[in-house]
Amino acid sequence: MKNINELNSLSTEARALFAEILIDEQVQTSEVEGRDGWEELTDNDLVNSWSDDSGLRLTNVGNQL
Repeated sequence: MKNINELNSLSTEARALFAEILIDEQVQTSEVEGRDGWEELTDNDLVNSWSDDSGLRLTNVGNQL
């Protein structure tokens, strides 16, 4: 997990999206992908996205595995 100073350097949109994902613990990737701030979160390796056994794409806070 990145430290708080690195999170503070993100745009307001990226911080809001990060908080939303953090609070929900896990979201469908389709709900957040492409929203303002998404690219910053992925570029900074702050979210982890994967597909479950049924093919549903999910995202949570954490480094991409």
